[in-house]
Amino acid sequence: LIKPRMAPAPQPLQPIEVILRGMTETTVADMIAKLPAGVELVAIRQDGTNRLPEAHTRLADGDGVLLLGPQAALEQARGLLGSAEPGGLIGDRSNLDLVRLLVSRPAFIGMPLDQIRFPEGIAAKIAEVRRGDALLFPSPGLVLEYGDWIGVVAAPAGLPALRRHFGDSMKSTTEFSYPSVGLGMSLGVLLGLVQVPIPGVGSFSLGLAGGPLIVALILGKLGRIRGFSWHMPLSANLTLRNFGLTLFLAAVGLSSGGPFVHTVATTGFTFLGIGAAIILSAILVIALLGEYVFKLSTDDLFGVISGAAGNPAILAYANRTLPSDRIEVAYASIFPSMTIVKIICVQVAIGLLGGTAPP
Repeated sequence: LIKPRMAPAPQPLQPIEVILRGMTETTVADMIAKLPAGVELVAIRQDGTNRLPEAHTRLADGDGVLLLGPQAALEQARGLLGSAEPGGLIGDRSNLDLVRLLVSRPAFIGMPLDQIRFPEGIAAKIAEVRRGDALLFPSPGLVLEYGDWIGVVAAPAGLPALRRHFGDSMKSTTEFSYPSVGLGMSLGVLLGLVQVPIPGVGSFSLGLAGGPLIVALILGKLGRIRGFSWHMPLSANLTLRNFGLTLFLAAVGLSSGGPFVHTVATTGFTFLGIGAAIILSAILVIALLGEYVFKLSTDDLFGVISGAAGNPAILAYANRTLPSDRIEVAYASIFPSMTIVKIICVQVAIGLLGGTAPP
């Protein structure tokens, strides 16, 4: 009924080679300070030799620089620095080369780029980070995750040591820490058992759903505590997510089939209609507010609706209907808070209206 209003996709990062023109002698640090936001200085070329951009190195007319960033920002940088002349830097790999390495060592997971140290005696620079299908700008605060590919610029002789340094193992992307998962789940179960008093109502607990969810949010924010890493490789995450969704739907179908038939046979479609009315009322309010009041993009709105419903099957359907990475981001932003609100509201309603809360 409504034409989708998609959020603008981020501009892809691209390289550009620029020959400096009309520039008085300056240092690399001064040039970096003048570059537009989102543009990275990857390498420089002086006297026919490629070099890493050290802060104190002085640049002059005729030197070449290799920049990385979105197209619009690169064009702005080119206008400030000189003329685009491709081929000089990228075509010569005798002194510097670009290699893409898979980050698989647990020591680097959850670490910002500005804290990464290279092997002793090897000068290198991280030029890009690829996560899934997205190419990310290597900002100092960007945190590495399992399965990230990093583009490293270094001398060819140092590439083997860099591979060993970061791991570069595809096998590790399918593994995760069982002790971390077990400890996290145990802490979540313990938190879910804690009774929180509400004056005039009684008390409530987060249960087996809310407790692990709260602990997961906290540990995910921390990223790593000593030997425990709270990150999961992307490939393992996707595999477990899809497998878990399959088990969830199968368990719900098998356990609900008998009671569903019994309820419909006993009360007709009364309870089914009441349940559908409650769900549709909530979802329609969210959809109308998101579309006409908050002017959300359609992919963000699909994620918000899926997260508000709290059903991963709806998320899977939304992804098939309108493929967009923003759907899962919006879902992940809404799902935890909505789940906790439902858990609390149900127990508060039971306390106010009378009855016994389910275990």
